[in-house]
Amino acid sequence: MNTARRVAKNTTVLLTSQVIVKMLHFVLVIFVARYLGAAAFGKYAFAISFTILFSVLADMGLNILITREIARDKSKADIYLGSALIIKSILALIAFAVIITSINLMHYPSDTIIVVYIATFALVFNTLASTFATVYQAFERMEYEAVINVSVGALALGLTVLVIFYGYGLYAIMMVYLLQSIVSLTLNALIIPKKFVKPKFTLDRKLGFNLLKAAIPMGLAGIFVEIYYRIDTVMLSFMKGDAVVGWYNAAYSLIFGLMFIQGSFNTAIFPVLSRFSNTSMDLLRMVYERSFKYLFCIGLPIAVGTTLLAKRIILLLYGKEYSNAAGALQILIWALAFIFVNGFLGNVLITTNREKQVTYIVGGGAILNIVLNALLIPAFSYTGAAIATVVSELFAFVFCSFALSKSVARSPLFKVFKRPLLAVLIMGAFIVGFNSLSILMLIPIAAIIYIAALFVMQTFDHEDRSLVKQIFKRELYERSA
Repeated sequence: MNTARRVAKNTTVLLTSQVIVKMLHFVLVIFVARYLGAAAFGKYAFAISFTILFSVLADMGLNILITREIARDKSKADIYLGSALIIKSILALIAFAVIITSINLMHYPSDTIIVVYIATFALVFNTLASTFATVYQAFERMEYEAVINVSVGALALGLTVLVIFYGYGLYAIMMVYLLQSIVSLTLNALIIPKKFVKPKFTLDRKLGFNLLKAAIPMGLAGIFVEIYYRIDTVMLSFMKGDAVVGWYNAAYSLIFGLMFIQGSFNTAIFPVLSRFSNTSMDLLRMVYERSFKYLFCIGLPIAVGTTLLAKRIILLLYGKEYSNAAGALQILIWALAFIFVNGFLGNVLITTNREKQVTYIVGGGAILNIVLNALLIPAFSYTGAAIATVVSELFAFVFCSFALSKSVARSPLFKVFKRPLLAVLIMGAFIVGFNSLSILMLIPIAAIIYIAALFVMQTFDHEDRSLVKQIFKRELYERSA
């Protein structure tokens, strides 16, 4: 299978599976939020955010590094995988100890502490499962990862519905969260040795040191990313209580639910970017500019449409108890618009061996996020936390674009924003003018209007139309080579 078709297949498989997984998880979150109520849902969200905040201690950037190295030289996959599993098992134990110690020093109620304990055990299993999953990405066989993710997601939703049906509480819901991590690890540990490569559990000290040394910049970047994705929930819990955390995370769950779009694309395209960074800077620039364009065209209408319909979306999904979440959603959705592009920009920097720049940028954004949360949450509660998130993402976008302008190409934003902006204004006018329509009708019609406007204004040229059909045509590579 040529590169073009392989990328197309991986993108299609991952996108399809991520749509299913995110839908399953989204339905799960709605069930949990409605069943538990804002306060108990706040505890649930806090426990998961608190443990994920420390999760990068158990990874330290090794996943993305192992994916890159195996993609470049598959003959060493057994050594890299085995070494990564050994290192990450040690790191996971360290993270476990840090989380347990920290939560006990914070004087939270006993029920909150127990929920965090359960989430911490899940973190350990998820860490090891994600290590195995790097092999699927490096070998560009994402269909295995897709099947596992869908299966585990369906199991989690089914068990959660049973827990709710029989009237069990928060602890039982968290045990389902733990069980799905165990099942994920088990499936990955069975499939990888049989279908791909058996990990070689012999850690060469020099190799281990070199892996950690190379991974630390990405690990630090990962820590900083989790800080400004999760620190707002933790700080809201400290300052405003469980109910506010519940409202805020009802909105944030929608943001995370939509991140699968850029996440699936970035996962599929990363191995290709890694190869092009070594073989053809022209191809790398082409992929960079086209991908930026598509992600921008997708993110902008989602942000505008959600801003206009936020209150109706929240009431439809969560009910009146979560009506306060609408204000947070109207702000947070603009963070998603930047997230769509920022994840890709960061990956381009990494594939061109500029991990330190990513670390500096994301670190600066994390520090900015903490400062803004500390200043804004006391006065504006969850609205302040939402503003802090948007400003942090804007900061990352500006500096990632600047870094790439010096090494790869200038940001194509000013080349592509005019037509999508006009199309989204047309879409927004329709939403405002026909706001009385059912939201289930309004959203798909608005999307059709936006897409039609893009094509009428010839936003996509001949090469774009070719890429839509099969991502990259062989002839395009031959002309660019």
